[in-house]
Amino acid sequence: MGIVVPKASPSAIERAAGLGVPLVALVEDAAAVRDVDVLAEHPAVAALALGRADLEAALGLVPDGSGNELLYARSRLVVASRAAGIRPPIDGPCLELGDHGALERETLGARALGLRGKLCIHPGQIQVVHRALAPSPAEVARAREVVAAWETIVARGEAVGVVDGRLVDLPVARRADAVVRASEGSGAT
Repeated sequence: MGIVVPKASPSAIERAAGLGVPLVALVEDAAAVRDVDVLAEHPAVAALALGRADLEAALGLVPDGSGNELLYARSRLVVASRAAGIRPPIDGPCLELGDHGALERETLGARALGLRGKLCIHPGQIQVVHRALAPSPAEVARAREVVAAWETIVARGEAVGVVDGRLVDLPVARRADAVVRASEGSGAT
């Protein structure tokens, strides 16, 4: 159990930390984007989340459906989360309630940047978000090929190989292994 701290700031996080539960810092303004490293490093913070509507308003952003207006903020949350060793960040909600296509595109775009969650503002969004955050069957199949090839590469005493014309080394193998593990946790095949 934990709580979301809206309008997260270092002082708000410090006050909420006294509650003794994990915190999710909601990044909703320019100061929070600037301070995202400090927020992520606080021992009470379990995750960062993007407060998209407030952030767009605070920065005067104009959403055009591409998600580009949030690229910097999303990327900052991903890097700060990884550097602090906390779970990957949670993307802000899709404000297009009846448009599951927009929700899926938004979630896939956030996933591509390294976010691994999505705030939902309607129960009808949950299934779409779960599906979009899970590795696709093609991703899982490719990852399994890479993992198997990596085992062969290592068994030959080599540090690099090629699978279907693409380089495979330790970082590529680790990423593939993470995809396989994620698929096993999500039920994707």
